[in-house]
Amino acid sequence: MLLALALLLGVAAAADWPDLSTPPRGSRDGGKDVALIIGIEDYAFAPDVPGARDNARDWYTWLHDSRGVQTIKILTDTDATREGIVEAAKALAARAQPGATTWVVFVGHGAPTASADDGLLVGVDAQQKATSIEARSVRRDELLGLLAGPQAQTVVVLDACFSGKTAAGALVPGLQPLKPVSARASGTATVLTAAASDQYAGALPGKDRPAFSYLVLGALWGWGDADGNGAITADEAVRYASDALFRTVNDRTQTPSLEAADGGLVLAKGAAKGPDLGAIALAGRPAVPVVAAPAAVVPVAAAAGAVPAAGGLDAAELALRGRATQEWRAIEAASDAGATDVVERVERFIQSYQGATVSAGGQTRAVEVPELVYALQARDWFQQGGADTVDTGAPAPTGGAGATCLAQGDAVLLLIAQMVNSGMRPDQVAQQMVINQTCYTTADIAWLQANGAPWEVVQAAQSLWVGW
Repeated sequence: MLLALALLLGVAAAADWPDLSTPPRGSRDGGKDVALIIGIEDYAFAPDVPGARDNARDWYTWLHDSRGVQTIKILTDTDATREGIVEAAKALAARAQPGATTWVVFVGHGAPTASADDGLLVGVDAQQKATSIEARSVRRDELLGLLAGPQAQTVVVLDACFSGKTAAGALVPGLQPLKPVSARASGTATVLTAAASDQYAGALPGKDRPAFSYLVLGALWGWGDADGNGAITADEAVRYASDALFRTVNDRTQTPSLEAADGGLVLAKGAAKGPDLGAIALAGRPAVPVVAAPAAVVPVAAAAGAVPAAGGLDAAELALRGRATQEWRAIEAASDAGATDVVERVERFIQSYQGATVSAGGQTRAVEVPELVYALQARDWFQQGGADTVDTGAPAPTGGAGATCLAQGDAVLLLIAQMVNSGMRPDQVAQQMVINQTCYTTADIAWLQANGAPWEVVQAAQSLWVGW
């Protein structure tokens, strides 16, 4: 009985989101950095944002204890009025130092402006009226302007959405969602945003914590280190958050985005291991009875062998697929970095996962690894003498109303889906979209998001947006 209880507790613990209040020992190389953290949980008139204060405090602790930042201003609840945010941003800019990083984290409500051309960071005392929301909030572009200073880079994490939506419905009835626009972050700004312009930024499944700021912080602990080099880039942080949301959230679609001159900017160094997303995903679903595999399914002996795992065949399959995804991402990162052993790593990946099986409870199941298709195509490409590179000599994006580009239609959208499924990396698909200079409407972008297009593809479509 005690053993059974211990096993049950162990499974429950494995499916929990980790506590981020005590960060790992870090490099503490951010002594010259400055930071502004805003967490609004208890809005005066708008719905509350449970967990916003805790997320803000966890960011404070990580910046101070792990990164070594000494100059940190934190605003929570009643302190986070429009005036409080503007004054704090000005004071932060005055303290910024050359060669350092200015950090800003906002956890709270967002909304579009009345003209739908910019996003608003909603102040604590904003009423649920269009005029009040506009008057008592801070424009996103206004905040970026206030932060201008001598720093080497500005990193902004916005756990807010600009659709005007909340889990309880519209923040202000009648507001139009923010128009899809090309990245406005310029110069030294790197902006990580929780959701697309027509989505709402919600909580972690099973936990009252705003998901995006929690997941990005976890990524900087080391969870998001896809290539295993100990350094987490802005691109890796957003990719991790996006993947975690996709795998664990079922009640909404939330697609984070990155606006940056250099997605490869290293934001942190860390080696902490992240939670078992497969176990968390399963914990949030009804129990599925384990049934015997059909007689037609014949386990295949493979180099990977039968992988035993606790938690049933479904949990074992999720674990194997998750491991394969991490390995394939590491191969992609090595290829991008010009590694000379990419061909050998692809071959090892094929040998490990072709015909892979998992075992649990005396049963065995064959598992299809999606990345195996990419690996086999890459091997064919190598054998034909090809290199793992793409010619990106393309014109810069010229999207926006009145842009001159090709007509758009369902056939092109389906072609994009085929390109993604054929083994092209999302960044390669995005580059090809820009080369083709195809126009995208709001409906097209919504189609891409609804069909799970990678965020790089969605961003490329947004950069070529031409109207509603």
